[in-house]
Amino acid sequence: MSELRLGVFKQVNDLAAEFLNNYLNDQEYRPSDDFFRVMLVATANVKILFSQRAVDRFKQVEPMIGPNLGPTGRGSVDAFVETLDGALRALYSEAVAVTLFQRKQCGLRGPVCAAPAGSARK
Repeated sequence: MSELRLGVFKQVNDLAAEFLNNYLNDQEYRPSDDFFRVMLVATANVKILFSQRAVDRFKQVEPMIGPNLGPTGRGSVDAFVETLDGALRALYSEAVAVTLFQRKQCGLRGPVCAAPAGSARK
């Protein structure tokens, strides 16, 4: 599961980077329908794979994606980056925590093992 979570983290990070880069070049930038389709998939994955705390942090970023960094039109790049950083930290910490727990259960052999050390695979 940690690989899935890290994949979702990367997807969210890539989407945010794409949005922010385009916004910095054109403050009237509106993401494409394809961008929103991929964002919808990422949102669903976050809801399925992460805790409610991480979902809540991620959901704070969503309304900021659009012209003027939010529906009020008063968003700032700094506020977007700060909100995004909080969301990414929450997602990453949960993805890595699972990996570290799995490695500990495996006696730190390899990145992730399928069964705890000393148990038989079925």
